[in-house]
Amino acid sequence: MFLKIDPGPYTASIKKQGFRTVEIPTFNLTVNQALTLNETMPVGTTSETVEVSADTMGVLLQKSTSELGTTIQAKEIQQLPLNGRNFTSLLILSPGVTPVSTAQGSGISTTDAGITAIPNTAFYKVSFFGRQNRETLYLMDGIVNTDIRGAIYGFLPIIDAMSEFKVQSHIDSAEYGVVTGGIVNTLSKSGTNKFHGSVWEFVRNNAFDARNSFTDFCSVGRCPLGTPSTTPASPGHYTQNQFGGALGGSDFEGQVLL
Repeated sequence: MFLKIDPGPYTASIKKQGFRTVEIPTFNLTVNQALTLNETMPVGTTSETVEVSADTMGVLLQKSTSELGTTIQAKEIQQLPLNGRNFTSLLILSPGVTPVSTAQGSGISTTDAGITAIPNTAFYKVSFFGRQNRETLYLMDGIVNTDIRGAIYGFLPIIDAMSEFKVQSHIDSAEYGVVTGGIVNTLSKSGTNKFHGSVWEFVRNNAFDARNSFTDFCSVGRCPLGTPSTTPASPGHYTQNQFGGALGGSDFEGQVLL
């Protein structure tokens, strides 16, 4: 038993005379975690080694394809701060992906495939390695989720219902031959044997904002008539509420955003 071990990555090696050495590759210990390793040591000489491996990190190098890609896991999707809860803010974490807007209808619009998003929130219509941002294809659970008019998602996935998504470029596979830029492949959470769900409310309000010392001064409508324009004023009114919920079970995964 080992006590008071600092969190971090570790490896383990189990040796005993007359048995093969058992090697356990890198694993991570977190705060206040109790880890038990139950391994069987086969009879043999000490020169023989049994290596226990588990592919938890995935393949680091793709040897069979020229594809470049980054996978964003559920932990990053749900825990990183996203103003407006729009997953496109995470696309720019991938190398070669930039928030350069070169397409018509790249803002919030009802025509020409404008982005469906909340005003004054963060969202991106990205470009892959200098390509136009109309050269992007969105897939959701293997189904095309792209408004071809402007190469943006047709349905905005809800963060709490997403398992992970992968940003892919330099695709040479025939199934991805629609665009020359990149592919955004999203995956929904699968059902489980028991019902599970969540409800949420995300709030932005000027009551939580600090005064901007450069812009928040008295003006017509913000202060009583006759107040000097050099008088400091409270932050301007702003209210944003996002309500929603997600429900999953053995045969389905549902979601609703209010």
